[in-house]
Amino acid sequence: MEARVCLLSDFARSYLEKPAQRPVKKGFWSGLASFFGGGPAGVDARPTPLENPFEKQLGDEGYEPFCKIGEVRFFVKEEGKTRLLAILEGSQAWELDDWGTGSSFKSRLVAECFFMVTKDDFRIDEQEAEVLRAIFSFFDVSRDEIATAKELVYWTLVENTMEDGVITDEEQGTMAAIVSALELSEEDRTQLHQRAIDSQFDELFARPEGAPPPTDDDLERIATMARRFGLDEEFVRFKVDGARRRLAGK
Repeated sequence: MEARVCLLSDFARSYLEKPAQRPVKKGFWSGLASFFGGGPAGVDARPTPLENPFEKQLGDEGYEPFCKIGEVRFFVKEEGKTRLLAILEGSQAWELDDWGTGSSFKSRLVAECFFMVTKDDFRIDEQEAEVLRAIFSFFDVSRDEIATAKELVYWTLVENTMEDGVITDEEQGTMAAIVSALELSEEDRTQLHQRAIDSQFDELFARPEGAPPPTDDDLERIATMARRFGLDEEFVRFKVDGARRRLAGK
């Protein structure tokens, strides 16, 4: 039975790290940081220019099947120093234009791969890690792009968590699991939480003309989310007091 996450070709397997390159036993992300370079990448990366491609068309155009994550299959092509990617889910091609190109594309690729691999348990086993390292190696991902991807993953979770204005115990547990899975430092986590709370206060004062002004209940809702994020009381009071002064026109 084919594994849920696996490489699909000898071409893909050629991007597996050699034994001497294999990161020492440590967390997945810290292992990536030691495995990949920190400087500017030597290759460009972008989505396939083919519109709504299908598998045979990709093969005819020289794309190689690379890996599978669940029902999603990755097809890649080298054109000089450019790496092209097409993703098929069943027979349907993913729309990748909003991933950007270059570093933006590669950071989004890393983030999306993490979401796909860990959607059930927030963990990356050794076989999954091997597949991810191979695809990241093909696209010549840098340490900076990996760091950006980790931030993107957690920021997406934080935004989704704040969407209804309430952070539940279950959501707190999920965030803690993701922090552990991403190996985020306490400093990084705190900075992202502070940025999220700042964005909530900014949104309060960006309401369209004619909309009711923010209320104390609005301020308290954001303050409660900040406390649920584990932000210290001094930060929370500073933000709430600043918002109240702004409401008073001071």
